Amino acid sequence: MITEDSPLWEMPITGKGSDGILIHEYFEQAQKFIQSENYQALQDGVRFILNREYPIAPLDNPVKSLDNPIEFLDNSHLLTGTTNNESLVITDISKYFHINPIVLDKIDIYLEKHGAFYHPARVEVSIKEIEGLAEYNEPLTFVLNTAISPPGLALVNNEYNLLKHLNELDENNSLPTVFKIETMSCRGMGIAFFLATWFDGYKEFHLTKSTDNDESCNLHLWNGDGSVSTIASPACFEIYEKASEILTHFYNIETFEHISHWHHAAGDFITRPTEQGFDVKLITVRSYDAIVETDVSPENYHEENKSDGGGGGDVADGSTENKMSNHEQGACNDSGSDKTEDMYKGLLLFFLNLTLRMRIDRIDGTGDYCMVDAKVIPFMLNGFFRALEKKKTTTNLSNNATLSKNIKKAEKPFGELFKPSFNDAFKSYLIQFTHKNLYTILLAMTDELHPDSPETHFIRKKLESHSEALFQYIRSYIPHIS
Repeated sequence: MITEDSPLWEMPITGKGSDGILIHEYFEQAQKFIQSENYQALQDGVRFILNREYPIAPLDNPVKSLDNPIEFLDNSHLLTGTTNNESLVITDISKYFHINPIVLDKIDIYLEKHGAFYHPARVEVSIKEIEGLAEYNEPLTFVLNTAISPPGLALVNNEYNLLKHLNELDENNSLPTVFKIETMSCRGMGIAFFLATWFDGYKEFHLTKSTDNDESCNLHLWNGDGSVSTIASPACFEIYEKASEILTHFYNIETFEHISHWHHAAGDFITRPTEQGFDVKLITVRSYDAIVETDVSPENYHEENKSDGGGGGDVADGSTENKMSNHEQGACNDSGSDKTEDMYKGLLLFFLNLTLRMRIDRIDGTGDYCMVDAKVIPFMLNGFFRALEKKKTTTNLSNNATLSKNIKKAEKPFGELFKPSFNDAFKSYLIQFTHKNLYTILLAMTDELHPDSPETHFIRKKLESHSEALFQYIRSYIPHIS
């Protein structure tokens, strides 16, 4: 139990020798956040989980207030606590589920890790044993993300709002569902919390050096006990396929908005082995903005002609993602422009950036930059086109001259009986680009990166081989169009 006698009581949350909020202050503020408004955030979280698992009827019952139901723990169990005998009760739930009332026994908070932006904790809401609801004999689990540093405090409100917005588009529960955010003050210092769903059983993963071959890498899943599980290729390639599908799902083909500034090295994607393979989730969204629009028609990228495309990039982290300027957004929305052609261009930039960044990691998360084997590319193409096939657009594709030109080159005849999809049209658009075209566009996209960034140097060294492999796999994946 955390008491004044605990050696951790007065330790700063960021570690010995640092200044700022102390561990006991962190837990005290976390308790205030959870208890505020009669535990409203947890009420919403419990309702969400139960409605998701048992979608019979909405849960609108009040939750009983507790004086002090919270225990404070970390993942090494150095922090322990006690709770009183009161229980959190959702009343009259039996009329929905035909079971006894659900009784929430206690709330445990486990401080899990310390990241660059957040100090995430796992919140476990224990439920007393209920007949007929055996699977909920285990606690319901949430994540409590905490920001105390200036970068974290600058990011937290934006990320919460982005997640809340994207939750409405997330029918597959690929992202955390958020419930509440609040910024508080502790001795004049800011501390912000937001509560969201926790993905049970999912693990961070990273490439690691192979002991047999210095040039190859294995994939390690990081287990909660500090051990790792090695996943060999090609089995691990499904993880990248699912991650590619998630990012493409959230790409807006008409507004060019996409999830950006994600990194494998930061553990932004997590995975869980299943009987069928792997399931994948994305646990953070730092940015959701429009990718740059530039002239990326094949005829403008002859092998000897390099464009200045790529626009103004956000170079803070060496990312290849770029923003579209206000002028460019207006041009894409102009009624006189070829909107479908703009959609092709934006999607091509998203696609190329996806194929490159999806392969980049750091050895064991913090070491040298490294790349997944190029044999992962067909899996990434599977995920990309599977998500693209499900997308709908308000643009009239069948009457568009650019689409008609591309579709006529495809294997299917273009006629009244064939209603082309955007997926079909983009494939015929993509197949026109040569290896040199792809390389030149990717090179233009990296021109705005920080020139001294280690990631930039790594990308430039790998760009030629990545472009060549991508070109060959595209030609194999999409039937040749003459």
